[in-house]
Amino acid sequence: MTVDSFFQTHTTVVLFDSEYTSWEGSHERGWSEDNEHREIVQIAAVKVDLKDEKVIDRFNVFVIHRIHRELSAYFVALTGVTQEIIENEGLDFEEAYASFLEWAGELPLFSYGNIPLADGEVVKENIELYNLSVPFEAEKFKTIRPLFSEAGIDTEKYSSGMLHTVFDLPVEGGVHDARHDAESLAVSLLALKNGKQL
Repeated sequence: MTVDSFFQTHTTVVLFDSEYTSWEGSHERGWSEDNEHREIVQIAAVKVDLKDEKVIDRFNVFVIHRIHRELSAYFVALTGVTQEIIENEGLDFEEAYASFLEWAGELPLFSYGNIPLADGEVVKENIELYNLSVPFEAEKFKTIRPLFSEAGIDTEKYSSGMLHTVFDLPVEGGVHDARHDAESLAVSLLALKNGKQL
């Protein structure tokens, strides 16, 4: 889908980001070591009205990871999400996922991964990891990254949380907090719609 056809096709979209358990070097290893699982710890999203060019709703939930009950020091330093936050605010993955789907409704779910399902692939992994009998509608999960690539952005150099810096736009919070990263996607997508010069 081209940039033009995307904005012609969609009027409202969900942009979401997730954070999941990680350890020093796990990204480079592809989470390949024994007991390295990408257990979701946070899901955050924004609903963007592309016609009126504004965020119309926000979603954020912390998730209790079932296998690795203690977050690694690496993950805490990277995301700012602490064990205390999870223990005080976290929901079980099944409840958190159901809440996310209810909030999103029938809207398409876009994230920034470099594979077709993007962060939806991690959602699918968690459903399988926990052996849950919950729906996973693969067709709802899509990647938005190709739009930015088409616009000439080297998306390998910019994470979702850093994307807003390409357009010189401010976003509150820190990179690798899913709330910040979803907001970064939102302002960047609207900048793309408006043809903001890179």
